[in-house]
Amino acid sequence: MQQLLTKANKGDTQAFETVCTRFPATAWLWEVAGNIGAQVQESLLMAYLGKDALFSHEAQRRACAALRRDLEGPTPSPLERVLVDRVVLCWLHLHLGEGQYAQNMQHYSLRQHDVYQRRLSMAQRRYLAAITALAQVRRLQVPHVQVNIAREQLNVAALAPAHPHQHHAERTAR
Repeated sequence: MQQLLTKANKGDTQAFETVCTRFPATAWLWEVAGNIGAQVQESLLMAYLGKDALFSHEAQRRACAALRRDLEGPTPSPLERVLVDRVVLCWLHLHLGEGQYAQNMQHYSLRQHDVYQRRLSMAQRRYLAAITALAQVRRLQVPHVQVNIAREQLNVAALAPAHPHQHHAERTAR
């Protein structure tokens, strides 16, 4: 199968047609091949760790999977899954960049330090923006109740968390 996929990715139309006809109902194959987020994650890990760091690579894969599970919770919506993927990729990109900077910082000129700091700041902004977007989507999922008493209108947000992983401090801050 790997040889067929490699040939198909190199433009071999016969190999591509064989894959499509031999494995049309193999959902996992198409899900894995079509998961660009997972491919980007693997590319980032490969660029940072290299091809020979098998244990470190697997440890980082598992760390990303654990973060993804923690952020998604038991029943994520499709939009939450997309945003969680973005948070995980931004988290990985930021931390790998920090690691690369830390490993080489003693060799950098002042100009290179400045360039790296700007890159890390941009990665941090993307990471925080992804977290903010996920939090906003979850906040929008909180059921609201409107109560009309005589001529007074009262809008109340439910006190139960919209997501099971919402922290106690967030619930009590409302």
